[in-house]
Amino acid sequence: MLTLGLLYAIVDLGGWRRWAFPAVVVGMNSIAAYALIHLIAHWTLENYRALADPVYVRIILNSLWLAAQNTIVCLLVGYAVAYILAFRAGRMVGPLILLLVIPFWASFLVRMSAWMTLLSPGGIADSALRAMRLIGEDTQLIPSNGAVLIGLLYVFLPSAVFPIYAAMSAIPHPLLDAAGDLGCGSVRTHALVIVPLALKGLAAAVLFVFAPSLRVFFIPILPVGARWWAPVIGILAVIGIIYGALGCLAQTDMKRLIAFSSVAHMGYVMLGIATLTPFGINAAIFGMVAHGLITGLLFFIAGSTKERFHTLEIKRLGGLLLQAPHMGWLLAFATMASLGLPGLAGFWGEFPAILSAYSPAEGLPVETFRTYMVIAAIGTVLALSLIHISEPTRPY
Repeated sequence: MLTLGLLYAIVDLGGWRRWAFPAVVVGMNSIAAYALIHLIAHWTLENYRALADPVYVRIILNSLWLAAQNTIVCLLVGYAVAYILAFRAGRMVGPLILLLVIPFWASFLVRMSAWMTLLSPGGIADSALRAMRLIGEDTQLIPSNGAVLIGLLYVFLPSAVFPIYAAMSAIPHPLLDAAGDLGCGSVRTHALVIVPLALKGLAAAVLFVFAPSLRVFFIPILPVGARWWAPVIGILAVIGIIYGALGCLAQTDMKRLIAFSSVAHMGYVMLGIATLTPFGINAAIFGMVAHGLITGLLFFIAGSTKERFHTLEIKRLGGLLLQAPHMGWLLAFATMASLGLPGLAGFWGEFPAILSAYSPAEGLPVETFRTYMVIAAIGTVLALSLIHISEPTRPY
């Protein structure tokens, strides 16, 4: 971290003051020995001496090698994707960028758990490759460096694409036409025109990918720790569900109502993760994606309602179906999806998350998780507070 702070200071010489204090704090922590949390016992260089241990040396070198490989692959793939977005996509730029952004709607934990499920023995990717005889019977995708690189590429590819795309989108298209008129083929055009003009974007991509790749680690590979924390995560999840539902009951403002319903939705996601089962992880993934779609639609409707009626007080918005029928039906559809109506997006995140708590992973307290299941189901009933039916009132 100290090295990264100094690197940022060198890159941004004018803003070195922003990095000086954090770098000093990190440097002091690196030579401090802690007796208790946040209590410094004494100063020592033992932390640096430990770096000479062969175990740490091997880990550091392996991390550097994986980060370098990931950076190279992300640059190659990211450059191609950025070029397509900048010069070939046309009107499809918006939808393609949205596809790159959608994975960020799910947490890093959920995304990596999903890849572990896909690549693990018996997973979809593993089964498909064996069926096509691309891998042998004794070959395992997990654990392997290839699986690690797949996960790193999936996580950090957008971090490489966006800075390169920003640099390429500033390149005037007539320059490419002029290069073609002067006899430059596609390779020479990239080498002499695009790469030099997009060099800042490429440098930013290297920084955005390489530095974070060095510090990536994933908790679920430590099953003992995950099993110890799972009941705690579960109880926090059901507290969030009940708290969010009760918060919805007390709200009179539409935006605050939607915000508290989001708290409850994230509770279902946490509950699915806490079960440590593929079924629960899949429920969490569906819940994250559904939450992003539904909550985005609800906030869009809230903003449109505020613009038209100049209020978000629920009591003043009675009869929305009569005053603004299209918006009213859209609101009803989004509300039913948020409640988890079967067939709509919310159902595939909430109901499987509740059901997964009935049979948690081996070693977890079954009775405790079944109690969580009952509490989460009660929270679903309390979420009916999202529905408000009243007589039409004067528009504002």
